[in-house]
Amino acid sequence: HFLVGSSIPLFAGAYAGYRKQVKPANIAADVAGAGGCADAAEAAALRKAVAEAPIAAARALVLGSVLSVGGVALLCGSIFYASGYASMNDAVVGLRRWAPAKRQQFEKWIGLREYVPPSQHHEDIIATRNMSEDDEVEYLRKKYFPATDDEEQN
Repeated sequence: HFLVGSSIPLFAGAYAGYRKQVKPANIAADVAGAGGCADAAEAAALRKAVAEAPIAAARALVLGSVLSVGGVALLCGSIFYASGYASMNDAVVGLRRWAPAKRQQFEKWIGLREYVPPSQHHEDIIATRNMSEDDEVEYLRKKYFPATDDEEQN
C-alpha cells in the first residue's frame, strides 16, 4: 500500500516535469506539421526547439525526479507526524507491530490461509521452540555430534 501511495507523487512529478519541458518542442512540431514556417524567425525557433530537445528531456527528468522525491518525503513526513511518534526509533518499533497485524488482516480479508513454512514442522524446530540459545546448541550437539560427547567423557 505504501508503494502505491508513494508512486502517486512520482507519477505527478514526472508528468509535471515532462509537460513543462516538452511543451515548447510540441509547439515547434505543430508549426512544422502545419505546413512549415512562414518566416525566418519561425524557422529559427523550430531549429532551436529541435536542437534543445535532449536538454529539455534532461531538465524534465531532473524536475520530475526532484518533485517525486520531494513528494514522497512529504508523504512520509506527514504520516510520521500524524502517527504521533516522538522519534524515528519509536516509529520503527510501532510499524513493526502494526504492519504484520495489518498484513494478516488483509490476507484473511482476501481469503488467503495462514502460511506456515514447512521448516516449522521439522522435529528440531519443534523440540527447540522454547529453549534458550545455549540449550538449543547443546541439544543439537548431542543429537548430531554424539561422538564428541563420548570423547569428552573419556
